[in-house]
Amino acid sequence: MKIPEGSKELIQLGDQLQAVGVCQSAVDAYIRGNEIKSAIDCCVLLNQWNLAVELAEKHNYQQIENLLSQYARHLLDKRKKLEAVELYRKANRNTDAALLLQEIATDLVKKEADPLTIKKLFVMAAIEVDLFKNRMLSQHITGAVTQNVNQVAVMFKIVCLV
Repeated sequence: MKIPEGSKELIQLGDQLQAVGVCQSAVDAYIRGNEIKSAIDCCVLLNQWNLAVELAEKHNYQQIENLLSQYARHLLDKRKKLEAVELYRKANRNTDAALLLQEIATDLVKKEADPLTIKKLFVMAAIEVDLFKNRMLSQHITGAVTQNVNQVAVMFKIVCLV
């Protein structure tokens, strides 16, 4: 038996799946039930920030950035900087993660901590910057390829009309 799109049963199924921590299936049920906000809330509740941000971008949901910032502030207030770094990494906010890693490493330099640990943190920060750079280049190249394909299609139509 297939549950029809937009059905209340899909929302109930999503609630049940969320309650047991099955994020992706719950999100799928919410989306099929036309409850995008519930799907995003499920991701946030189950700490699947990368999926939450992806859904928010796909469905033009603007409030995810505020929620993400609030949660990051909460972690930083509790002095859980590494958890905040992980949150930023999951949400594809590589520059924020890199800045926080650099800050942690700088604090450890002042405390004269283990040099190898400090080096690892600086390398992790550099990796985050590189991930950001690669993602931006990939998006730029993909956009450029799409634009070129569109231009070629238009030129082909013009040539065919002549």
